[in-house]
This record gives sequence, structure tokens and C-alpha cells, in this order.
Amino acid sequence: MYDLHIHTKFSKDSLSEPHKIIEIAKKKGLSGVAITDHNSMQGYISAREAARKLDIDLIPGEEIMTNRGEILAYLISEEVKPHRSPEETIEEIREQGGISAIAHPFRGKSIRLGSIVRLVDFIEVTNGRSSRQENEKALKLATEYGKKGIGGSDAHTLREVGQVITVGGLRPERIIARECPYRYLFIIYSSIVKLIRL
Repeated sequence: MYDLHIHTKFSKDSLSEPHKIIEIAKKKGLSGVAITDHNSMQGYISAREAARKLDIDLIPGEEIMTNRGEILAYLISEEVKPHRSPEETIEEIREQGGISAIAHPFRGKSIRLGSIVRLVDFIEVTNGRSSRQENEKALKLATEYGKKGIGGSDAHTLREVGQVITVGGLRPERIIARECPYRYLFIIYSSIVKLIRL
């Protein structure tokens, strides 16, 4: 059981300490997590020691802002340059031996789909911060294009870790989701605290 979309204090809108995420994942009985900070792998790097000590699989990842939305990268060895086209981003992920997914395809600044769907390995069909309707559209998209779906909490707070899990990790079998009614309050709070600290 894996949460494949988690942010740490190395994302501008989260205050979560990487080692605390690992501790919570262990307490919740998760097999592993993917740290997917915005345009950064620093959270993953900071979480490695705690993951080793607590025997939690830690998947290297990043949520990369392209010029047309966000792409999740997994199993990469270094940060992927942001603000390029989705095609260039996916190509760099592949060059690193990584795999890619469209993040929350029907929410906010979501990627303009077009031909991108054919290029990615997965589609995030269940995102803990997306509405039920947005997730249903994502599942329909994955089904239409024959893509495997993954899920992640998109946790920006410790409380959200494990809210959405993918059984089988990057070999997805099924997704389990619990709704968090306060999800947007947490992100607003984190952003305000970071602004005050500046």
C-alpha cells in the first residue's frame, strides 16, 4: 500500500517535515510513499534516512510544473527542469529511466491533455484534493486511453498522509480513498505561515 503523491516543507505550500511523513506512513501501515515536491527532490533526499530506519519503501519523485500543467515523475535520479512543454518533461523523465503520470488531470491548473495522454505511463485517477467528479473524469480518461490509474493523497499536511493509497504501488492493483473535508484549509494555512516567516 503506497501513497504516491506527498509534499514536504520543500514545496512552497507545505510545512511537513520529511521524517515525520515516514513515521506517519509506518504508523498507518503503508508499505511506502513517494515524495513528490513541487519542482524539487529535496524532500525525498531528506526522507531517505528515516525511510531506511523504519523500513518504508521511499520512491524518488517530483511534481513538475510544465508550461501546460503538472506531471508526476517517479524513479528519477535528479530533478527535472520545470516550465517546459509536457513532451520535453516526459522525455527527460524517460531519459532518467523514470516513469510519468498526469497529475490531477481535471483540477485547476491541470494539464491540457491533447496528445500528452498517450505519452505518459499512468494517469492519477484518484487525488485526495480533487473532487469526486474530477476523479471520475480522470478514471474515464484512463479507461478511454487504456492507461493504468494511480492514486495519491496529494498530502500537504501530515494529517493527509495515507488518505489515498495505491495497492501495488507503481504496479497498481486498486486504489483506496478516504475523503478529507478540510483539505483546502490546510493548504491555505501552510501558505500563510510560510509568507509570515519570510
